Amino acid sequence: MQRSLITAAILLASTGLAQAQYAPSYGYGYAPRVMPQPVPTMPQQRPQPMAAPAAAPAPEQAAEAAADAPDALLREGMGALLAFVGSEDKPDLEQLAAFLEAQIAPYFDFGYMAKMAAGPLYRKMSEEQRARLTDKLKTDFLMTMTEKLGGLSGQSVRYLGSRLGQNGTTAMSSVGILNPAGFPAKLDFRLYQSDDGWKVYDVAANGRSAVVHYRQAFRSILRGMTAPRGYGAAPMRGYR
Repeated sequence: MQRSLITAAILLASTGLAQAQYAPSYGYGYAPRVMPQPVPTMPQQRPQPMAAPAAAPAPEQAAEAAADAPDALLREGMGALLAFVGSEDKPDLEQLAAFLEAQIAPYFDFGYMAKMAAGPLYRKMSEEQRARLTDKLKTDFLMTMTEKLGGLSGQSVRYLGSRLGQNGTTAMSSVGILNPAGFPAKLDFRLYQSDDGWKVYDVAANGRSAVVHYRQAFRSILRGMTAPRGYGAAPMRGYR
């Protein structure tokens, strides 16, 4: 019964990381008739001091370097996105959607995002159901970005830096939107360190988490309720 409910939920959702040196030796015995001439001695070279090993970075410096990694990733992605949207030949929605799919989507881990949104029920879902949920969430998220970015005009961003989690494998990077004019004033990107490097798994717009949004919508469907108004709308929607 529970499996059928999950299947129904997915169907509904689909719609809406030394040298050693040797000195010459002389043998013992009778003295030779001709006294050997003293062997000229080579001037001994002073031993060169060994280079000191490179000092290990201080813990504070190591932490700052680690925090720079997700921040650099965010700057790279946001820079590419703003350059594309702000080009002279303003892209239409179809071109923007294609750009997001090819250039921006690889920064995200939508499978991990779907897993967090589904919560404990994810363990009971089949591989097919997980794939369909991931595809639905990815499509919805990128569609919302397309709609919002289509109206981007004159906005600029200020990078607010990154903060690492206690274990050093998660981070949050934030940006402020200057002159938001209907856009969120602040975006928080939550990342984790995967086998392929840092990946975004959640975005919060003015404190509203995309993962929490999808989790609530998913639970509503499982309860047989109508999805909340705006389902299929990530948190960035609603700021107009």
